Amino acid sequence: MMRALLGPVVLLLATALLAAGAAAAPTPRLDGAAARNTPVSVSPAPDDLALIELRFRGAGHRQLNDHTLRLGVGGPFGDDYLAGAVALAGSRGGARLLVLIVNRPSPLEDPASVRLLVRSRRTLGVPQVERLSDPFSDPRLGGTAICSLRLSGRLAAGALRALQTRGRALSGFTPAEAVADAYDVACGLPYGSAFKELVTASPSAPSPPAPSPPTPRPPGCTPCPPEPGIACPLALAPDICTAPLAEASRPAAAGAH
Repeated sequence: MMRALLGPVVLLLATALLAAGAAAAPTPRLDGAAARNTPVSVSPAPDDLALIELRFRGAGHRQLNDHTLRLGVGGPFGDDYLAGAVALAGSRGGARLLVLIVNRPSPLEDPASVRLLVRSRRTLGVPQVERLSDPFSDPRLGGTAICSLRLSGRLAAGALRALQTRGRALSGFTPAEAVADAYDVACGLPYGSAFKELVTASPSAPSPPAPSPPTPRPPGCTPCPPEPGIACPLALAPDICTAPLAEASRPAAAGAH
């Protein structure tokens, strides 16, 4: 009887110990043989941007997180801005990571190229890399393989999950909003003018001032009636007329009473 009762108790204890051990297991680190390094270089023009897509065909978007994926930069970064975000929907052929890099000229050590180092778990597979640069300077470069998300319009920030950032953020934009607008620019979709102003450092031209109302001019003199032997007086100034004086000083006609 006692042995029959001990069996289930031992089984429960063993199950609890296994669960506790699994919960206490450390998060796998992105180093050594478990990690894969993928270098990517881009050279956006000053006051323009580059958009990079890394597609992991053997993974779902939930597998792309801080524990399985890291973004690093090799060399100087100046005053540039980097934002990475995972596409949550509309992705065919595996999970996608979109990385925005904005080239902001500054007195700091400003690199001609940005060397991005993507460190990922090997279980995610080898990423397929696509890149696009200078959509503001040369819009003809759009329409690459990056622009293949299944969307019904613009890419919404809610369809992205921010992963990592570096540098001073774009004022008024969350990382997801900045990446979404960059995708819209690169793919020829509608985007907000505020995003372009921040990236290109060129504020919108102010509206021309309204024309001033015309200055009123004084009424002109009434022309005097021509009479034989009498010259019509001229105006002394635009607002002074000699006609009334001339009429008042004209001598009376002969025979008048």
